[in-house]
Amino acid sequence: MRCAQVVASGLTPIVDEWDWSFRIGLHSGPCISGVLGSKKPVYDLWGDTVSVASHVERVGQPDSVCVSGAVRQLIEPFFSLEFMQTTVTRSVGEIEVFAVRGLLPELQADDQAMVANAEFTARYESRFASPCPTAAQEALGVELGQGLDEF
Repeated sequence: MRCAQVVASGLTPIVDEWDWSFRIGLHSGPCISGVLGSKKPVYDLWGDTVSVASHVERVGQPDSVCVSGAVRQLIEPFFSLEFMQTTVTRSVGEIEVFAVRGLLPELQADDQAMVANAEFTARYESRFASPCPTAAQEALGVELGQGLDEF
């Protein structure tokens, strides 16, 4: 979400007059991983889950994070989502695509849309029966209290 905000705000560097934009697509499910190649080995993921995530990214809006219905079920208690469309993939058939608009208002710290408050951590731990990962807390500024202006 923060990456999308930075790109949309125009804070990205101008290189050769390019207008930077990106799309992020997320799906949740099983996948296969492994190392490909012998001369230049590369670790990669593949399978239906990766194909669906790629499809969600392709049909999504520029400078935004889009998720499948499977991811929606996981993050709906934390994020505001907007239904975008139903689309068909070759690998799994029909899926719903949602745009992530930001943290739910009750989980925002001091009216900062992308900084989570302590309620976010408590809700996460209650829903998933495990501690909220440190990386997630740092990305959302839970412990650090950071806003977008620090980027």
